[in-house]
Amino acid sequence: MRKPKVALCLFVILSLISLVGVWQLKVDTNILKLLPQDMPETQAIRKLNEEEGGAHFLTLAIKGENSEVRREVIQQLSDKISQMPEVEYVMHDLSVFSSDLKKRMVMFHLPLQDLDGLSANLQKAVSAGPALTMPGVADALLGDTTTKLERVDTTSSDLCLGQLLKQQINSKESFVAAMNKGCGEMSQIIVRPNQMPFFPDFSRPFMEKIYSLLDEAELQAKGLEIVWIGGAYHYASEDIKYITQDIFYTILLSFFLVFLLLSLAYREKRAMVIIFIPLMLGNLWTWGFTSFAFGEVNTFTSFCSAILLGLGVDFAIHLYSRYREERARIDSLEEAVQKAWNSAGPPCGAAALTSAAGFISLYFANFIGFKQLGLQLSVGVLICLCAIVVGLPLLILWRERQDKPIQLSRTPEPSKSNGGYRWASLGLVGILLLSLAFATQLNKIEYEYDISLLRHDGVSYTDLDDAQRARAEESFSPTIMTFESDTALREAHNKFNSMIEQKQEPLFKGVLSVYSLIPQNQQQHLDKLDDLHAFLQQKDLRYLPPSILEYAKFIQETPPRQLLPQDLPKSILQMLGAGTGKHRIMIYANGNQWDIRNNNALAMTIEKNTVDASPKPEVAGEFIARANLFRLMQDDAPTIASIAICLIFVATLLYLRRLGRALISAGILIVGMCWALVGLLVFDIKISIVNFVGFPILMGVGIDVIIHLLHRISEEGPGRIGFAMRTTGVAALLSVSTTMLSFASLLIAKNGGINSLGTLIVIGLFLVSLAAFVMVPLCWMNFYNKRV
Repeated sequence: MRKPKVALCLFVILSLISLVGVWQLKVDTNILKLLPQDMPETQAIRKLNEEEGGAHFLTLAIKGENSEVRREVIQQLSDKISQMPEVEYVMHDLSVFSSDLKKRMVMFHLPLQDLDGLSANLQKAVSAGPALTMPGVADALLGDTTTKLERVDTTSSDLCLGQLLKQQINSKESFVAAMNKGCGEMSQIIVRPNQMPFFPDFSRPFMEKIYSLLDEAELQAKGLEIVWIGGAYHYASEDIKYITQDIFYTILLSFFLVFLLLSLAYREKRAMVIIFIPLMLGNLWTWGFTSFAFGEVNTFTSFCSAILLGLGVDFAIHLYSRYREERARIDSLEEAVQKAWNSAGPPCGAAALTSAAGFISLYFANFIGFKQLGLQLSVGVLICLCAIVVGLPLLILWRERQDKPIQLSRTPEPSKSNGGYRWASLGLVGILLLSLAFATQLNKIEYEYDISLLRHDGVSYTDLDDAQRARAEESFSPTIMTFESDTALREAHNKFNSMIEQKQEPLFKGVLSVYSLIPQNQQQHLDKLDDLHAFLQQKDLRYLPPSILEYAKFIQETPPRQLLPQDLPKSILQMLGAGTGKHRIMIYANGNQWDIRNNNALAMTIEKNTVDASPKPEVAGEFIARANLFRLMQDDAPTIASIAICLIFVATLLYLRRLGRALISAGILIVGMCWALVGLLVFDIKISIVNFVGFPILMGVGIDVIIHLLHRISEEGPGRIGFAMRTTGVAALLSVSTTMLSFASLLIAKNGGINSLGTLIVIGLFLVSLAAFVMVPLCWMNFYNKRV
């Protein structure tokens, strides 16, 4: 207060540095980056990304009855998308296969008995010569050969690549049968971008271009509709969009609600300036710290401001309210500030330290998302305290120099009264019994494992109809197993195919590898094709029907040879996980793989079926990583809770310096948390990976209320509980209300996880605070004279 210019310069410098950091902040929704980087599964994903660029594609499904119009539009869209610099290649039909390769593959995929029939019929037909042109002769000699080969039009663009791959994954139809099928009323465009989907600077602009091209195509005017956009690029872009919106709107609403409440409470415009400027600076500095510490914002750290606004305003309310109380009795501004800070400063400092202790417990988690949030909040709450403790007196000094004097009403003098103390024991026992009854219900609390419910409305698995769920499952990225040899790959392909056909593992939907398209045992086919080739070499084929002539000439002019993986197009090899010559198999899972319990079951099933493999294959995939996230959550939850309680207790003990009071404070907090958990049960709120972090927040805010009330009641002494509650109690109530309103801003978030966090904290904080307001006075009445 005596050197305001120095303090102002410091505030400006810190704010400018923080603004530079905030300007560089990125939003990254990739949960996989938040897994421990030394885990084998994480390393396998990183290796896969480096070698193959991951296993992610963008899938566009377009529906329309007019196949000619649909083909034309699909071709135009594919051409435009393929010209984008962000795209490596685009596929939508079997034109990726050359005509010769398709014919060769058809020959090798025909069953041996069909190939025998083809050979015999061709030999009879060719030997007939000109007689073949006579009515009925060709049909009599060729039999069903015409029917089988005529349907496979290897030049038609209506042959659906998506249908072909789908049938190979499901292992229900042969390659030839899949080729014989068109796309029906729906066609797919498969896009391979040239960067990973979780790079915000790539995925969002890329998807904006895709959406723009779809708008330009005017599908609806042509009788078409886009029925599905699937893949990690779409989901990442949508998540970034909504998280960015949520950050902006929740901060605005949080500020407005807190501002409105404080305006009603203090009824003075300048009081809002005094309270909010340090608070906003503290938040700005925290975001600056976040930028320099992490460089990016994820789903977990994105709601930091709502938390810090709610917590930081508590310090400002307690300090400013105590200043007003002292200033009404003391003429000297500096003396009033000094006394207020001496009285309310220590409990504010203790509250900040206990809150930071609760938050830093998250840092001991294995999940990096919790670590980052814990560090961000623990440092942020201390930064906000410093900004308020230093900035508030400067603004008070500015306020006092204004022409209009501050309107203060004297606080009524306290009166001593021990009335009601005799009922304190009975009230305390009743509350403890009620809390014990609540505790018996805690095992009924449910958990939310479906992470799609934590994203924005309308895209969760439960929001989709059956057709959309099927397309969503088709767009799920596969789990990729890498083997050391081609022999091991063939054995695994056959094993998993057999298991799927016999329905031994319901979690396995299908497998895909080079051997889904390249037959494994080709020698018998080669022998028969060699004989047919030798026969046709010397024969005139001109009398054959056109559809048969195409294949007969191909066999005549092309010496048969074994099909090899390198015969497949590069794009197909990459889709099969063999783009770099690796021996890989793709496992496609059944069911809702947005549910991390299913991820865990899938990982365990793969582990069970590869436990005897030597050497063991390397397993990588998004769902395997999420399975580890499931296990980390199970391991981290008790660890975080235990460490949070211990750290909060130690911080409280260091401040109170009395073991008895520290134990009472911890006991009140535990009772409040028990009430909060029962509240979640009553309102049917499930605990999820996102709102789980609300529990350290509830602990931090709850212990704040307890410390402030206990400090003031202790300061006033016996018989003055009512006075303490009318002063510090009212300030604590106001601070809790502002915190609840701040978190209530999260209820407008479109991200389901952030929304559920707001719901949990609003309900939980109300019940934790209620426990504190009821039990602190009761405990004081029971134990104040017992030297605790």
